Amino acid sequence: MTTSLTRVTGPTFALAHFDRARLALEQASTIDEVREIHDQAEALRIYARQSRQSREMQNRCAEITLRAERRAGDLLAAQPKHPGGRPAKAETGTAGGTCFDDRPRTYADLGFTKQTAHRWQAVAAVPEAAFERFIQAAHAGEADGAEISTTALLARRTVAALTSSESNEYYTPTPYIEAMRKVLGDVLDPASNLQAQQTIRARVFYTIEDDGLAHDWPGAVWLNPPYGGLQAIFTAYLLDQYARGITTAAILLLRATATETAWFQPLWDHTLCFTDHRIPFDSPAGVQHGNTSGSVFVYLGPEPARFHAEFAQFGPVVRRWVL
Repeated sequence: MTTSLTRVTGPTFALAHFDRARLALEQASTIDEVREIHDQAEALRIYARQSRQSREMQNRCAEITLRAERRAGDLLAAQPKHPGGRPAKAETGTAGGTCFDDRPRTYADLGFTKQTAHRWQAVAAVPEAAFERFIQAAHAGEADGAEISTTALLARRTVAALTSSESNEYYTPTPYIEAMRKVLGDVLDPASNLQAQQTIRARVFYTIEDDGLAHDWPGAVWLNPPYGGLQAIFTAYLLDQYARGITTAAILLLRATATETAWFQPLWDHTLCFTDHRIPFDSPAGVQHGNTSGSVFVYLGPEPARFHAEFAQFGPVVRRWVL
């Protein structure tokens, strides 16, 4: 199901049938249906900007575009995968009924790049409440030039809204940090504090007050995100920065209990080390935290062999087997 978004000429400009477009996105069951709405909304957003329409009109178009990316990300994450990570074969209509297309369907077959797919899944990984707060806040701030966009969403200051205590903060012990430095060298640490920096000694670091999600992360990055819903948001932002070439290499540390989630799926395209033990994290009080699960280090970058050489001591290092 799709809907048509019509340009309104003259002194006013709007998305015709705005509510119908949102309903169509909710009911869309294929990537093609979602992309049709996305492309129409994006074309209207560009027209609104070029014709110097109000920020309100531009944001109405941009909201549909962003909601379409979110819906597409959900559909991509829900697709079954081949062992090689490609989208599974899909049913295709023919004159004689329905048949299966035997070709392995890649992102190129679907008409977009892997980077686009990751970006859409990053948008989908943002929790629903945080997503809606972002949309509402952008519309409320239209007079101040607030803009609805994918980049603005992923850089949204959601940290303070999702965490209010030190309970989400645990610091990585020295042996793991030393291995990280041997792989990455000097790093940027976007989710840190002064206590953690006694071990990490990053060239640049951001605390909760600085809001790491409000900055670009250039060069090499070490990321041990706060627990809770923030793992998904920080991971999505890292993937976006890496896909755009801002981050050139990174090591990400996560609990190994979220491998089935939609936001974790893009990480299978990289190199992972699953610990064969539970990491004894340090707490803000200076005592070791009794970790209740294993962990996974994820390497993004051009030197997976170096990552393997340093991190194999902590557990198996794996990569996706592409047929």
